[in-house]
Amino acid sequence: ARRSSLWVEIGVNLALLTVAVSVLDVGIFSLATRYVLEEASVDLAESAAVVVAAEVEAADPAVWPVIVEQNRKSGLKGVAIWSVRGSEVVGDAGEIDSLVKRTVASHDVYSEVVGDEVRVVAPVGAGRPSAVVTLRYPLSRVERPAWGVVAGHAFFSAGVISLFGWFLFRRNVVEPIRRISDATVRIAGGDFQTPVPADAPVELAELADALARMGGALASYQARMVEQLASLEAANLDLR
Repeated sequence: ARRSSLWVEIGVNLALLTVAVSVLDVGIFSLATRYVLEEASVDLAESAAVVVAAEVEAADPAVWPVIVEQNRKSGLKGVAIWSVRGSEVVGDAGEIDSLVKRTVASHDVYSEVVGDEVRVVAPVGAGRPSAVVTLRYPLSRVERPAWGVVAGHAFFSAGVISLFGWFLFRRNVVEPIRRISDATVRIAGGDFQTPVPADAPVELAELADALARMGGALASYQARMVEQLASLEAANLDLR
């Protein structure tokens, strides 16, 4: 079966490549943005827990409920204060007692991402903590890409790149091939002196030079054949 023209195949391949690259770029960008936002949310949650822990350290235990309520009103969720000595809980402890034990043992801030939230535990005071603060912080998420916009952008880019590729390949490849093809047809028709245009990329210029040499060789062969025929005719006349 006869294939489509060269520039059509190149244009289609460029368009498909552009669409694939555009979709891949969106996916990579979404993953990278999600990772950055998640890391930023964890850092903000840990900073908020450290600030609340400093407030708790500076306050009397009787004021802890007020601190919990104030931070809840500021937008923090699951704010709770655990008293290490009496295992007293002020506020909503949630389900992070394992982090509490780890924080008490190591005196470090711990956090974990659970679903759409970051859960953080921060120690109160230097050395062995007298209490720990726990809270939950909403996890920033990147919105799912609008695939309609992505598809529109991808196909628009594919069209522009295909058009640009068509222009370049038509000027640099298709037109030189057409001129060489026309010259080849004339050579095949017996016009061996037909000039073959070599104004083309290196590979096509080499092809044009080869065709020109072939045309010259055929012209020389034709001239020799004519001379031999003339000699034979002269010899036949002499024999008569």
